[in-house]
Amino acid sequence: LTKNLEELEKIRKTILPFQEKDFSELQSNDNSIFAIIFTNEKSIGNIKSLSHELKNWDKCLFLFQLIVSDKTPSAFEIIEVEQGSIEVILNLAYEISDKLLDVFNTGLETYTAYFAYKTLVKDNITKTFNGNEELIELEERREKIMLQNVKEAVKKELKKKAKKEKEEALEKKIEEVTRLLTEHIVKGNTVKLLSAPESEENEVM
Repeated sequence: LTKNLEELEKIRKTILPFQEKDFSELQSNDNSIFAIIFTNEKSIGNIKSLSHELKNWDKCLFLFQLIVSDKTPSAFEIIEVEQGSIEVILNLAYEISDKLLDVFNTGLETYTAYFAYKTLVKDNITKTFNGNEELIELEERREKIMLQNVKEAVKKELKKKAKKEKEEALEKKIEEVTRLLTEHIVKGNTVKLLSAPESEENEVM
């Protein structure tokens, strides 16, 4: 019990108390309001899991800024925590959130294709194989390749966003951010851009 209370206090200091704010009061010409949405029960089922997820995102955002921007990385600011699914709302530089959203959406599109194959296609087509082990193994391999392709797609898009003159030096950071973003996608969690500079409002979901 004492250990749980200590963990709860750590989380409380990190994300609570946050009062609801009018995002328009926080919006400027170079920032964005960005949500990290946790819907997977294993991500938010207990304090330890949530703490782990937030630490991963703290690391991910710091490395992402190093990869895609020449500006000095800044700590992200949590401005609100929504309930239901846990929705952590951040104040990020628009340059960062815009590029992060592109990378995430690329991975999400690839994962959606994998998920559709796994749930709608694979079982139905396998039934037509009449127990043919070679064909069944082929479909198993296809499923694994499609899942692996989520990670590859995220990495490819992230490399497009990376500072070209430093891409080779950033390779380890790219690998780590790729891993963290892919984990978030495969768990069924997501992100959302809530507010952007007026000139970019068409990007808001």
